Amino acid sequence: MVRTLAFDLQKLPDRRGARRGILVDSDAGFGTGRMFQQTVDGYRIEDQNNFIVSYSAEELIEALSKTT
Repeated sequence: MVRTLAFDLQKLPDRRGARRGILVDSDAGFGTGRMFQQTVDGYRIEDQNNFIVSYSAEELIEALSKTT
């Protein structure tokens, strides 16, 4: 399923480079989010640095609002 979702991102080329956050509430969710992050990077669909996986909504908002 993770790989299927990762390949679906290729269908949205105009959103490439957009930063995304994955909010999780469990260790399993965190692991799945990290697998997704690594999958999109491994298949060169998206840079893994554009994905943030966190237990904290505040941390995600802060990270996503930063300008590069």
